[in-house]
Amino acid sequence: MKSLAYRNNEAAILAGNPPEKYTRLLPYITGDKIVEAGSAEGVLACLMAKRGAQVTAIEGNGERHADAMRLAEQ
Repeated sequence: MKSLAYRNNEAAILAGNPPEKYTRLLPYITGDKIVEAGSAEGVLACLMAKRGAQVTAIEGNGERHADAMRLAEQ
């Protein structure tokens, strides 16, 4: 099942306009290599990768992982 935050904002996220819920965290995440455990649909992981970090995202839920892979291809 998709997370509520993702489900309610999916169109904006896929259009490249993620809500502030995700972007407000970026200034606090530093480093070139990042591991995100429990990455859900991968919104934060994709944002970190777009700013140049090497990101390893781990998600155990198959549906959320599939959504993350689709988002990464955007």
